[in-house]
Amino acid sequence: ISSSSSSSSNSSSSSNEGGSSSSPLPPTSPPLSPPSTANSWLDEINNSLDISPTSQPTSDQLVSSSNAPIDLTPDERSLFTLLLASSYGVMEEGEDGKERRNTLRVAGGWVRDKLLAKEKDLLMKKIESEDNPTPTPNNIDRLTSKRKTSSRDLKFVDLNTSTPPPVDIDIALDAMMGLDFAKQLNLFLIKNKEKSINVGVVGRNPEKSKHLETATMRVGDFWVDFVNLRAESYAGDSRIPEDTRIGTPREDAYRRDLTINSMFFNLHTSTIEDLTGRGMKDLRDGIVMTPLEPRETLEDDPLRVLRSVRFAARLRFRLDDRLKVAAMDERVRTALREKVSRERIGQEVDLMMKTKDPVGAMRLINNLNLATTVFPVESGEVWGAKDGYKKGEEVLAKAHEYLCECKLKKPFWCPVEGGLDGSKSLIEDDNMRRLLWYACYLLPMGRILKSTGTRSVTLAESTMLSALKRPKRDVRDVKIIQETADMFNMMLEEGGDISSSAVLYGEVEIDTDENGIATGGRVGRAKVDGREVKDPIFEHAMNLRLKLAKILRHGGLLWRAGFVLSLSERISQLDGLMLEPEDYESEKEAEIERFNTVAAAMIALKLIGSGALEPVRPVWDLVPLLDGNEVKKALKNLPRGPEVRDVMDKQLEFLITNPGATRCDVVEFLNDSFKEFV
Repeated sequence: ISSSSSSSSNSSSSSNEGGSSSSPLPPTSPPLSPPSTANSWLDEINNSLDISPTSQPTSDQLVSSSNAPIDLTPDERSLFTLLLASSYGVMEEGEDGKERRNTLRVAGGWVRDKLLAKEKDLLMKKIESEDNPTPTPNNIDRLTSKRKTSSRDLKFVDLNTSTPPPVDIDIALDAMMGLDFAKQLNLFLIKNKEKSINVGVVGRNPEKSKHLETATMRVGDFWVDFVNLRAESYAGDSRIPEDTRIGTPREDAYRRDLTINSMFFNLHTSTIEDLTGRGMKDLRDGIVMTPLEPRETLEDDPLRVLRSVRFAARLRFRLDDRLKVAAMDERVRTALREKVSRERIGQEVDLMMKTKDPVGAMRLINNLNLATTVFPVESGEVWGAKDGYKKGEEVLAKAHEYLCECKLKKPFWCPVEGGLDGSKSLIEDDNMRRLLWYACYLLPMGRILKSTGTRSVTLAESTMLSALKRPKRDVRDVKIIQETADMFNMMLEEGGDISSSAVLYGEVEIDTDENGIATGGRVGRAKVDGREVKDPIFEHAMNLRLKLAKILRHGGLLWRAGFVLSLSERISQLDGLMLEPEDYESEKEAEIERFNTVAAAMIALKLIGSGALEPVRPVWDLVPLLDGNEVKKALKNLPRGPEVRDVMDKQLEFLITNPGATRCDVVEFLNDSFKEFV
């Protein structure tokens, strides 16, 4: 396969679109030698077989085709060569009784992403150009920030760090079922003395948008799905198509959710087929739009309104005005409530939280009046819906903006590789950041309790469990993040930042051994033993250490998310003060400095580490020196029950405020504190 090039001459371009060929594929392909590396056999197929177009594009395709270049990687080129080679000479009987050859097309997301990669450099240059008289859509109506004073650098910050999974490629077939083609591919491999590949069959499952059977294979580094072009028609009361049949390329393109997802890459002609006539333009302009009339499309399958929001956030595109109007229609919200399961809605929301722009996604949810449908609250519950959703959006925006700034300049309190707590910074931990986004947006709900009969839960818990059907672990972690943020807030209201400054100015530090375990304390250069000498500076520092330790033990590995949530909420409150931009930035920096002071105190007090050179055992891993049996020996009259927990808690508090304490010190402390049980 040779990829079309925009710099080709007119004659060569038309020749390529017309599908003119060089030599045909030999009837008997030469056998391939055994593979020496994972992809070597694909490379050998690419080198040993002469593949040329095996079918001419129709006039309909030619009219709607585009020579927009796609850069194929060597692995992609080898994969497509293999698929074409396996399909050569295979004829299928069509509906008219005539035999015809399969036309292989790559469909959907792969085509979109390859074209976007090609356009990226050009878009970046347009956005960065100070002399650009017509800003691109990515430069206006930006989703992540309302402030015109936001740093231009933040526009290009992508917080997502996960290594992408093996590439998914959908191959659309027009003359053969997917499973039959997969079998044909394996016959070709066996004929060429290669091992066959396991074939997975995804059965028809309309509830999960699987309307025709799909065959799946792992070929090299690719997951390849073999699907049929299809056409659909809907009944009024369901988002599941009433009738699904094998369709034409044009029918398949128009039944897709968005124009940017409706394009094909024809393997035989190496051309882009944009059969809606809008896909390429919308991709270049940064527009999210449906192939058909928006309201009808959204009413047929209302989940598409959430997919539209997700793609706008993922690609940082904007919704077409007609799509916005349709999305705000009460009939679409009703269809979303009645036709779509809560599990599917929850899956879409979770995917939004994983995009580059979760703020933009939640802002669109709010602005399109979809929040009460996506995050419903039962009637009768006390909940300031409009203000609550907006408040959550503002906190989310501040958290996202702050972490973008942190990626450009990493805070000193972020963990360094080699630390003992096993944690990663929020900048590097995609999953923890996803949980933080939930905690931010649902923060107002997290402060409202509702009764479930046997116990009380927050509205945030109820929403995640019932409305979004999220796993219990996610619900638990989001609750921990919100509670940790509230604990940081309370600590600051009680003057925790001032106490932290006193620790730093007083040069109070905790010493640790090579295993990160506290061995004692210092004020300046002088060692201090709080059990023997009452130093007021050290005693004040240990009181702060205990308060901070309780927060960190509650948050565990999630404490950084709670820390950022607390900071982000306080920054969001500045918006209500109607400050001038310079004053706003000054107040924002003051808030950040307060939190940095607390973080510096936590490092000095050895509650968190500052890197591999000075390891610190995380305080949430701290365990009592004396176990239950040893405590029973020291306190012979200690009854079973809640008193045991009280004693263990007191033992931990003693260890936190008396770094370096020994077992004998703990026994002495317990005897003094619980004389009634001695």
